[in-house]
Amino acid sequence: MTNTQPKKMFLLRRCRTFQTYESKTFVIKYGGAAMRDERLKVSFAQDVTILRKIGINIIIVHGGGKDITGSRFHA
Repeated sequence: MTNTQPKKMFLLRRCRTFQTYESKTFVIKYGGAAMRDERLKVSFAQDVTILRKIGINIIIVHGGGKDITGSRFHA
């Protein structure tokens, strides 16, 4: 289990900023090291959960590499 206290404190301080993104959609590319390292997997899952809880819609994309990295998505 990881210590999420520092992340929670950061998020509480940034609450107003996150309200700007409520009901918006984020496209997140997931792959590479984040899929191989167990700590990164857990951290990724926690981050996605937090974003969902504050009202951000999440689309997770695997694959696409340079096409996704070079693109910008607007909901």
